[in-house]
Amino acid sequence: MSAEYSEDRLVQQTPANFFEQTLKWYSVYAYKKETFGINGTLGRKDKREVVFTRYLRQALEKFNPDHPNQVYEDAIAQFTSYNISDQLITINQKKCQLIREGILEKPYKNSEGETINPRLKVIDFQNPENNHFLIVRELSIKGSLYSKRPDIIGYKSHN
Repeated sequence: MSAEYSEDRLVQQTPANFFEQTLKWYSVYAYKKETFGINGTLGRKDKREVVFTRYLRQALEKFNPDHPNQVYEDAIAQFTSYNISDQLITINQKKCQLIREGILEKPYKNSEGETINPRLKVIDFQNPENNHFLIVRELSIKGSLYSKRPDIIGYKSHN
């Protein structure tokens, strides 16, 4: 098939252009172009990673400044982990709750000796323009049993 009549050009590019031009989302075409590592295209370690932890970390620090590094690390671990015995719908509901309500972290004492009970927000719902949204086309994802390459995935990220 010629590039003029490719699936990306005929099917995926139109909605990606809408998100990019009308809604001001960022767009990445990842098929055979993604590089891996913290400084790679999307910051993924490998194809098994579906949460862009580089962007998650940036959003946590921006929306919840001045916490110790370990608080951010624990929040990322909490957000990316799941119970393998849970059904997919249950996992999705738990992640949705973390996005809506924030990630509750362990209390700690700040430099003044005050106890801080952090609940880290992932999305700024009051000021949507503070968020970074991303459309990724043809992202390769390796599961435990097989691999997939969805046409388009929308992400809330941070840049």
